[in-house]
Amino acid sequence: MSVKKKTFNFIDLFSGIGGFHLALSTIGGKCVMASDIDIAANDSYKANFGIEPLGDIKQIDADTIPKFDYWHH
Repeated sequence: MSVKKKTFNFIDLFSGIGGFHLALSTIGGKCVMASDIDIAANDSYKANFGIEPLGDIKQIDADTIPKFDYWHH
């Protein structure tokens, strides 16, 4: 029996190396933005998921954040 995954978009704030990303992508989520201030963690996140975290969330214009269904902090 096949289980259909529901798709949804999420943003990953304080993303670290991507534990939240891994969990949500496993159940059908698509990350549309990530953010973290840790440069080494950002390098790992980009290597693991192909998304470069944007840096300090306090420096990101809220109007530039893509539409999303869920967020993690």
